[in-house]
Amino acid sequence: MMEPRSVSPKRHGRKTGHKVVLACGLFVPVLSGPLFVSPASAAGPVTAVTAEPSTLAECATGAISSTNPQPKDLGNGVKLYQADCSAGPWRVRILTVNPKATGASAEVTMARPGKITDLKYLSDLIPKGTAIAGVNGGYFVRDIWVNDHLGTAGESAGLSVDRGEVLSEATNGRAVLALYDGGRGAKVQKLTSTIKMTVTNGGKTLFTSGDASGTPWIDGLNRPPGEIRNCGGADDVASSSDNTAVAAPWHDHTCVDDDELVLLTSRFGSPRPGSTTSGPSAGTEIVMDTTGNVLEVLGSRGGPVTASGAATFLQGTEGNDKYATWLRNLKKGDKVTYTVTLTDDAKKEVKLTGRDSIVNGGPVLVRNGAVTDLAAEYKADGLDRMSNKDSWIGPNPRTLVGLRTSGEILLVTVDKKNAAVKAGPVGATIAEAAATMKALGVQDAINLDGGGSTTMVTGGTVVNHPSDKSVDSNIDFAESARRAQRLVADAVVITAK
Repeated sequence: MMEPRSVSPKRHGRKTGHKVVLACGLFVPVLSGPLFVSPASAAGPVTAVTAEPSTLAECATGAISSTNPQPKDLGNGVKLYQADCSAGPWRVRILTVNPKATGASAEVTMARPGKITDLKYLSDLIPKGTAIAGVNGGYFVRDIWVNDHLGTAGESAGLSVDRGEVLSEATNGRAVLALYDGGRGAKVQKLTSTIKMTVTNGGKTLFTSGDASGTPWIDGLNRPPGEIRNCGGADDVASSSDNTAVAAPWHDHTCVDDDELVLLTSRFGSPRPGSTTSGPSAGTEIVMDTTGNVLEVLGSRGGPVTASGAATFLQGTEGNDKYATWLRNLKKGDKVTYTVTLTDDAKKEVKLTGRDSIVNGGPVLVRNGAVTDLAAEYKADGLDRMSNKDSWIGPNPRTLVGLRTSGEILLVTVDKKNAAVKAGPVGATIAEAAATMKALGVQDAINLDGGGSTTMVTGGTVVNHPSDKSVDSNIDFAESARRAQRLVADAVVITAK
């Protein structure tokens, strides 16, 4: 999480007694006391609040209070509130939308419509004219190799659903932001997933996951078999050199499992896992068409495919040969279908429609209007296993989402007011983030991917200041912010209905 070397945005007003004189010659009167001023920029006009806040919660609530009369109206009922506060120093940006009452929807947009390994800058992912606004989304794999195995760059590190299609399995036990019906039924909830496989031939069922013959379940979707980012699987172990079982989540860690079955859908793209410069990897791979008809059985993973119409692939790791042997029993003419079942904390099945999107996240910050037991949330998300836990839960840029009982959704970013000044925190602690979301009056709130990923875009323009890259201090705010972005895998986006 590098702190960018950029200049602070220019102030377009100056304090003169009890009013702020703007560059255009207008003024905003206030009653008394000190002021904090949000700078004019491409994001919106100057705002004024009557008291300099001392906490992040005060900074954020001041931005949306009645004493701040100038939110930027983005159309379709979407508003942008801004505040730059010296106490942090913090830069707070808040998008509000109520899909139940306005002409807007909230959904997840993927950087990879045709290839799961695609990453994009948020300003390119939602350029001007394609969406009203948005923030970066969930956790994902940035690099192929870190320490031991990491995964495939671009894959979601948890549950990912795009318009009703499940692209990545859940990290069982972790929370997600579920935007049902275009955000009209938005929820912060913890979901688990199972992937059942059925093999038929000529309309006759041959095998079904969990049957008496020991037909396996599919372990994952659209990732390398044997490499599980954020862990959470029944047979996961810490690493190839540490066989400690890890059945619970472990944030920012990749567990391994020598015996896995993973389905690559047509959204995965190429190269397939197992394809290396030295040739294909050990294991077995079933080549199928778009409907699951078996076209070819390969004796390794990631090797050349000769069959035409190949679109989906079922890969099994070698391990103790359990899954690889089972896969070798399949033959051309068989048909493999699969069903993903999502279940909530109440063990109730979640039925998806084409209007539903889900992005992974965590920890949960607010539940039923109260700050959660953060220590319990850290444990549930596997944050307590991290060697750098204290740094992770400490001050960092944050992307937060809150849900009000009215149906209103708040998308919030917090970063540093003046990225050029090295003193002071670069964002918010998890505890500060939780207190702030509670103060904003939300019923439930969740933390999304942060650090260098934290980005907010309105009308194609970056309106916070990302911290992923150091940039030239001699360029203006908008260009500095654009250049400082991190490539991301998905985004929470507000669109017109």
